[in-house]
Amino acid sequence: MATLPTPTYYANESERIKNYTLGIKANILFLCNRAFRKTVFKLVPYEQLIRENYQLTSVEQIMESRNIMAKELISSNAYALLQKDITTPLFDLEAAISKEHQ
Repeated sequence: MATLPTPTYYANESERIKNYTLGIKANILFLCNRAFRKTVFKLVPYEQLIRENYQLTSVEQIMESRNIMAKELISSNAYALLQKDITTPLFDLEAAISKEHQ
């Protein structure tokens, strides 16, 4: 979440517990993870990732990754959930996981 400002009520664990339901927190984490993966795979071919201990080495790569991540977070509505612009979970992750394990 370093790409966009994090609200203090999310950064503070006790405030996060009071201000976000488990469903919202799960959606934020899921969407952040998805945005991270999309960012990495846009920058580095999969084969290179599994063969090497790949690291971003230039300022340009770091800035590009931050920009991609920010766009992914905004387009997925993860940032709207974080900012409490959306107050209900986008996905019922518990039901999706349960269905997958049946």
